[in-house]
Amino acid sequence: MPLLLGITYIQKTVNNHQTTKIMTKGDTCVFENIKSQYKMDFLEIGMNVLVNKNAARVTGVSGSGLKATLINSKKSISFHPTWETAYYDSNWNIIADYRKNKR
Repeated sequence: MPLLLGITYIQKTVNNHQTTKIMTKGDTCVFENIKSQYKMDFLEIGMNVLVNKNAARVTGVSGSGLKATLINSKKSISFHPTWETAYYDSNWNIIADYRKNKR
C-alpha cells in the first residue's frame, strides 16, 4: 500500500485478523480530541464496544463522535463515546463502562 501524506495507517490484529484502518489527519485529530476530552486514554481503533446493547468494533470517527461496525451484521453505526457504551479488550474483558444500568 503506498503511503500518502496526511494519512495515518493503523494496523491492528483482532482475533488473528490483521486489518489496516486509514484515517485522515483530521480524523486522527478528532479521535485524539475525543480521547482527551472524555479522559479515554484506553480508546483504540479496533477495540470491542457495546453500544446501546449492540456488540461492535470501533472503526473511527463520525463528526465529533465515534464510528463502529456491528459484529453480527457488519452495519456501520455512529455513537457518542459515553452514551450507553461499555469498552472491552480483545478478550471481552471490560475496560470502562458508561452505561446507566450496568449488567
